[in-house]
Amino acid sequence: TDLEGGGGGPSTCSVFDSSGNCAGGYPKPSWQVGSGVPDDHVRDLPDIAMFASNGANNSFYIICEADLNGTSSTGCDLNAPYSDFQGIGGTSVPTPAFAGIMALVNQKTGERQGNADYVLYKLAAKSGASCTSNSSAVTNSACIFYDVVTGNNSVACLGGSPDCSNTMQGGYGALVSSSSSTTPAWTSGAGYDLATGLGSVNAANLVNNWKSVSFTPSTTKLTLSPTTITHGQPVQFTIDVTGGSGTPTGSAALQGSPAGNTYGIANFALSGGAASGSTDLLPGGTYTVTARYSGDGTYGSSTSTPPVSVTVSKESSKTTVALVTFDSNGNIISSTATSAAYGSPYILRSNVTNSAGQNCATTAVACPTGTVTLTDSGKPLDLGTYTLNSQGYYEDQPIQLGGGSHSVMSSYGGDNSFFASSSGTVPMTISKAVTQTTLDASVTPSIQWGSSLKLLVNVNTQSSGVAPTGTVQFLSGAKPVSGTVSYTGYSATTSPTGYALLQAALTITPSASETIAMSYSGDSNYAASSSSAQISVNPGITLSPAPTNLTIALPGGTATSTVAVNFGGGTFSGGINLTCSIPPAMQATTCSFSPSSLSAPGNTTVTITTTASGLAPRLPDIPPGGMLLIISLLLGFLVAARRRRWTPAAALFCLLAAAAVVACGGGGSGGGGGGTTVGTPTGMYTVGVVASGTAGSNSVTNTANLTVDVQ
Repeated sequence: TDLEGGGGGPSTCSVFDSSGNCAGGYPKPSWQVGSGVPDDHVRDLPDIAMFASNGANNSFYIICEADLNGTSSTGCDLNAPYSDFQGIGGTSVPTPAFAGIMALVNQKTGERQGNADYVLYKLAAKSGASCTSNSSAVTNSACIFYDVVTGNNSVACLGGSPDCSNTMQGGYGALVSSSSSTTPAWTSGAGYDLATGLGSVNAANLVNNWKSVSFTPSTTKLTLSPTTITHGQPVQFTIDVTGGSGTPTGSAALQGSPAGNTYGIANFALSGGAASGSTDLLPGGTYTVTARYSGDGTYGSSTSTPPVSVTVSKESSKTTVALVTFDSNGNIISSTATSAAYGSPYILRSNVTNSAGQNCATTAVACPTGTVTLTDSGKPLDLGTYTLNSQGYYEDQPIQLGGGSHSVMSSYGGDNSFFASSSGTVPMTISKAVTQTTLDASVTPSIQWGSSLKLLVNVNTQSSGVAPTGTVQFLSGAKPVSGTVSYTGYSATTSPTGYALLQAALTITPSASETIAMSYSGDSNYAASSSSAQISVNPGITLSPAPTNLTIALPGGTATSTVAVNFGGGTFSGGINLTCSIPPAMQATTCSFSPSSLSAPGNTTVTITTTASGLAPRLPDIPPGGMLLIISLLLGFLVAARRRRWTPAAALFCLLAAAAVVACGGGGSGGGGGGTTVGTPTGMYTVGVVASGTAGSNSVTNTANLTVDVQ
């Protein structure tokens, strides 16, 4: 039954006509004939249609996941908060949905069911069982099938491909019928069609009417020999199915109840209404075996009677345990490995086989059931005890054994068919995972001299295990770099890279370009590794004045500060020169350095000198009469000197007389006053101490500021 919701049309054909249509071959199943199914010599699909929402637009199935409800011990609680109910959709949902409907059929009838199609097509052929799918049909309580009569299952196709409506190369179209280029493929219509089959179903009506169809009764007989065996030994069987004048077709299965529950043991196809041969699949224990015929389109199912009693004693088992290792693409490297790298992709698998070592996962033999207990050096491994799956093995995944040597053992507890067994102690070795130590890509290893640099180092792995531990050592040459290293570890589940990761961080202030070696120590799970990084330091100057706040109490005073000058990252040719940057508002101010240049790191003293405002002396104002007197006296002095009649006493008298004249004549309101000089204004100023030099091709300048308060 096709319940995937897509496609349709013939599924088997061996003879085609010139147009590609099926013209014969396999005979059409009898149970599909006469139900509106095309007479095309093949088994047609689909049988029914079911809701297959994609979960969008508030359209979905509601399911219960019992283990999600923490407020109810039973789950599927119909009271708030409904945390165990979910909405799901998609074309894969109808298959388990219809399986649930068939489970209701089993529950209603109390019988096992064979091929559901035998009943579905007989039900659809009954009068009134199929209704056109519309609003009135939904309210019709008699409807078993809702016949979908509109729409189609046509899909997009590439132009030029068979049965595509658009034949333009590179264009797209819709898939059309092979008999008409304008009719969409798989069109719905009245009755059976290749888009929706018999239509959708009313689940309640389907279950309640399942037994309303009749088949020709059949009779099944079973013989087994021998009936007392050891598990794994073959028994001969014969199954005969009869039914009136015809010959039943289909298959019959052996079923037994060794643990009180009836389940299928093996299935066999009928030929001429019979099946015979041998089987070694009878499970261990003492119980009864019957043959169950599932029926066909004509004959109903039947169970052999009386049941055959058998006794199947246990056989020995074999238990193994090994690592299954994979490459990076998920391909198996080895299924029997005893060594692996820590954090690499591997699982631990324990196989339980029959006494011949045949694994039921790959060979048609009975599968052991029950549990295995895993230990490592005598201690439970992970949860310790595990249930075998339906193919007789258990896989511990995900698993990460720690680095080093291990002694692993798997012990099987046995079941009705197999005795207990043990793998014995299996030595296993987990080698250390390879690491790679590198500077993080976010670090720019080039800084200005005097600046700090945070070195972030990644210890990278390809491990899916825990975070690496250990230490990272930073060396400059053979000397450890001072500082405190901080660490952050990430397991594979929390790491930004998807693999286990260790990050180490150290802040350094290098004085020159250098190579820093970074060495990871490794730990019990991870191998050591190392690398180096070239740190480039550009030339620089640092200035450290003390004090930085200066006060000049009176204009005309001075203040000093000692400036520590350091420089590095290269050789400064010509040393470091020191100058001042004085703001324009701080007029009549000068500064000086002692010394004014440095060829090596050291101290200099800067002195800032201000100027006071005040009065300066000037020549007196001489009246015009006084000026004439002075000129006359000077002329007389020259004449007398020529005649040698000038005496010192006369000269003194003339000077005193001139002075008196000047004094008498120089009055006025401002007589005798001086001129005003410009000084440094009071206020708060910022004075820059500038250091400059040349290192190679680099011109380097740095400034430190002094705050000067002129009061």
